[in-house]
Amino acid sequence: MNKLAAFTFNIFPNPGSDVLNFTTDLSFLIKVIIRDNQGKTVYENKFNTNTFTLKEQLRELNQGIYFVELQSEKSRHRLSRKWMKLE
Repeated sequence: MNKLAAFTFNIFPNPGSDVLNFTTDLSFLIKVIIRDNQGKTVYENKFNTNTFTLKEQLRELNQGIYFVELQSEKSRHRLSRKWMKLE
């Protein structure tokens, strides 16, 4: 059995409003998916850096709980976090 390489990511501020910062120890292409509490994808994009910020992309989202998922495009590992958007 092969051991899976682990990775981490952080999102902040949480709760937040129109800014969401990301840090991760992944160093290759990263896919970000944000889903609402119904499971509907409300944002999806790829990044080629291990720190980035979403701003304009969050303005249209309603107040509520969202699930933020980071996926390694190379290894397909996934991690998710809950994020609360405030007005």
